[in-house]
This record gives sequence, structure tokens and C-alpha cells, in this order.
Amino acid sequence: MGNSLYEKQNGKFNEHRVTKLLKNYRSHEAIIKVSNEEIYDNELGVCADKLIRNSLCSWGERPQKYFPVIFHGVRGKDEQNEKSPSFFNSKEVKIVKQYVENLLSDRRHRVKPEEIGIIAPYRSQVQKIRKEIKQAEIKIESVEEFQGQERRVIIISTVRSNEENLQTASSPIQNDSTSL
Repeated sequence: MGNSLYEKQNGKFNEHRVTKLLKNYRSHEAIIKVSNEEIYDNELGVCADKLIRNSLCSWGERPQKYFPVIFHGVRGKDEQNEKSPSFFNSKEVKIVKQYVENLLSDRRHRVKPEEIGIIAPYRSQVQKIRKEIKQAEIKIESVEEFQGQERRVIIISTVRSNEENLQTASSPIQNDSTSL
């Protein structure tokens, strides 16, 4: 049973209880498609500048042309420093660095360092990525520190890559560490 604040009457929300923000100025339509259909009843409008939101959809590293997200599974290892509860994944750090180098060297799409943001859920991963990627203009932060910001390119390093968890997962995906 859901929260009564969000119950519809005659197919509509009570406007005195719910404010729906219906214009999205940041995302490509493919990124908001599911939430638009499932939550917004297809009322969410894509208002981001078309040239900007489609500017990397033809980038050569993309497995699916014109889809704005790359999912890159990394079979790495959950690692920790002796005195820290935070995790890092060295293999994933190398993959993130490769994507950054490929983006910055692509002359056709002209991505600038300040247009790249890298987000990781663990402080240790953030530190390892910063150590590998020396451009100060690239924003590399934890989820909490990056919240509310935007960049033309976002790389998300999910870090965890535990084979034991894959054995028990109901998903057929065999390598699920990174969403780039």
C-alpha cells in the first residue's frame, strides 16, 4: 500500500499535495524513458538542448549507436586498505582512466576535462581514480559530494565486483561492476 499523498483520484494527483516537476533540462529522452512511463504518465518533457544532449550519441566507443549510456562490466576484485572500511577496485580504475583518455583524445567530439564528472560510492575509489587521472578540471567525487551537479559526461564507478555475489544473484549478467 502506497503513501496516501500520492494516490490519484479520477486519474490525477491532488495538486495541493503533490508538485510534479514536468520539465527535464538535463537528460536525454532515453535516460528518463522508464521513469516517464512508470511514474510520470508520459508527462515528463525533455527540454535539454538537443545539440548538447545528443552530442556524444555518435561517439565511436558506443556499443549501441544513439543510446546515451554505456554499461561496461568489469570483473575486478573488491579491495580494501588494512585500516579502512572503504572499498576500491583497481581494475575498474584502469577502465575509467581509459574512457577519460579516449574522450579527451577524440577530436571529433571535443570533450574538455571540465565537462567530465566521475562518481564513485566509496572514498577509497575516489582517491584511487584521482591518483590515476591527474587533470584537476575533471570532477571526481563521491555520490554525496557530486549531488546536484552536472557535466556533459558522467562516469559512474560502482566498484564492487565480488564473484560470490554473482553466484547468488538471480540476474543472468555475469559481470556487473561498472556503469559508464
